Amino acid sequence: MTASCGRPRAGRGHAVGRDQVAQLMRLAGIEGVRRGKQVRTTKADPDTPRHPDLVKRNFTATAPNHLWVPI
Repeated sequence: MTASCGRPRAGRGHAVGRDQVAQLMRLAGIEGVRRGKQVRTTKADPDTPRHPDLVKRNFTATAPNHLWVPI
């Protein structure tokens, strides 16, 4: 068993439970690869003006096809 197998692939083709694979990996001193947290690259600019609220936060229509935003 190599370190690149990881927990999900170690029991492929055999009736081996996840906990048993984890125990065997622990006894062998190997670990699965841990992924890091993804980096957020876009930051909102607080000084940028927001779009105007043309419907005045009233999102309930009295009838179907009744709530329109004026252009």
